[in-house]
Amino acid sequence: MAWTIDMTGKNALVTGGATGIGAQTCRELAEAGCNVAVNYYPSERDRAAAKELLEELRAMGVKAEGYEADVSSEEQVNAMVEKVVADFGSLEKLFSNAGNFNKCLMHEMDLAEWRRITSVHLDGAFLVAKACVVQMLKQGEGDIVFMASGCGLNGGGGSVAYPAAKAGIEGMMHEMVNEYASKGIRVNCIRPMVIETPMTRGRYDDAGWEHYLCYLPAKKAGTAKNVADLVVFLLDRERSEFILGASINIDGGRILHQQKPF
Repeated sequence: MAWTIDMTGKNALVTGGATGIGAQTCRELAEAGCNVAVNYYPSERDRAAAKELLEELRAMGVKAEGYEADVSSEEQVNAMVEKVVADFGSLEKLFSNAGNFNKCLMHEMDLAEWRRITSVHLDGAFLVAKACVVQMLKQGEGDIVFMASGCGLNGGGGSVAYPAAKAGIEGMMHEMVNEYASKGIRVNCIRPMVIETPMTRGRYDDAGWEHYLCYLPAKKAGTAKNVADLVVFLLDRERSEFILGASINIDGGRILHQQKPF
């Protein structure tokens, strides 16, 4: 008998869902029968990517709608989640994935740049999760996966702001389990590293990327699908019901290797 995930009739919100890991997660959710609310950043690039993705998802037979919002804005986040619930009727799943990056040494970073990174990764994760939890408490059910990173444990990610924000997400996740597990809401984190997406590859030229891969036990980069498969598994209550408060590495063994090229 084939091992399958069936989320037919469930509704998921994916932030940062128009490209990369977010978009692939939307596809995997749709393949499992889950309806998908795709959040994307207010930019021409993301609007175009979201439009194309939504057409693809609808062709897979699920309900799919797009929601333009900056996750660092409480007003935009609250309006978005309210609209998602109105459009879909309920909200059972959240993949908090929206992010950005920079490359800057700490002594060269001003407070505005620090906040540009942390406001999206950490504030955004808090704002979206808070709005979704309000709805999930009404339902008595919810499954949340946060995008963390191995950088939160051993640095990396382009600047001090990125690992600081990712470590903060894990701390928030731990307390959310304490507060909401008994109320039917499951919360977990994933820690991807060295995944070949446009955002990650943008930090390296070809020679630098190949050099980086040499340090990996797996000797190759992961794919957006590798990560999306893990996210969908964690969002599927039937398959991962007793996994709560976990931070799962998906990095080809990178977290175990102490030499960190930068």
